[in-house]
Amino acid sequence: MSFDLPHIRKADEYIDTAFYRATKVVAKSAKAREIKKIRLVHDTLVTSLEKILHNFPTLDQLDPFYKELFEIHIDSGKTKKSLAAILWVVQRIKWFGKIHLQKAKRAENAAEPRKAFYGRVNSLLKQIHKELLFLEEARKKVRTFPTIKTGMKTICIVGFPNVGKTTLLSKLTGSTADISNYAFTTKGINIGYKGKIQLLDTPGTLDRENLNIIEKTAELAMKYVADEFIYIFDPTEASAPMEDQWKLYERVKLFKKKVYVYASKSSSKELEKLNLKTLTQLRELLQKLSSQQLSSQPS
Repeated sequence: MSFDLPHIRKADEYIDTAFYRATKVVAKSAKAREIKKIRLVHDTLVTSLEKILHNFPTLDQLDPFYKELFEIHIDSGKTKKSLAAILWVVQRIKWFGKIHLQKAKRAENAAEPRKAFYGRVNSLLKQIHKELLFLEEARKKVRTFPTIKTGMKTICIVGFPNVGKTTLLSKLTGSTADISNYAFTTKGINIGYKGKIQLLDTPGTLDRENLNIIEKTAELAMKYVADEFIYIFDPTEASAPMEDQWKLYERVKLFKKKVYVYASKSSSKELEKLNLKTLTQLRELLQKLSSQQLSSQPS
């Protein structure tokens, strides 16, 4: 899912744009010009505000992964109130537009109802100044959400930082994520595809009580999106002590989904430290991914 939301401007900017456009109106008579101005300001503001309402995600209709992700990053209650305030303003602009258009058509001097309408809409937009600012900040956060296909067969690659998750993802899918030899390289969830399978490189250790935002996002993906896991052990313990790696492995198993084991940075001697059948041949793993059949490993 992708959230490509347009920029939400400040209240004064919407007003200034609408009023400026109205200054360019031409008509055969002064009265016709004033009527056109009312309609243009009305249409400009309604279109701009309705665009916000149309494009901003409806929380109750989001996939569970994105709904919970949204609630982690953004105050959902304040979001609903802000959107409701904008809807109310749209309705009021439509109402005042109708009333002042009628007055302009009947008036000898149509400039007066036009000025009154300008005053009304200016006041209305200023009332939602804070709501527009809040929604713009929320929009910036939403645009950082990972574009994950929640309805696609998904395998999450899990393990301690620097065990080789991103390297494995790159070899399996051709993903070109940045790879460095230090902990916490991954700044977010790296995504790759192999045939009809989506693979997610989930960052962090996920074994701490206070998860950061990136790790919370990874955990949500594991909870709601993943069908299976590939857990990477580093038998050399260069990334983390084996005791800690086993603890994280046991936590992954709590999701009650299939877990396949892969050992990185290992020699035959080091593999003996793992009392597991390990997927050591990358070519074999690639073939199994291509056919969407990974043989399960014993727990």
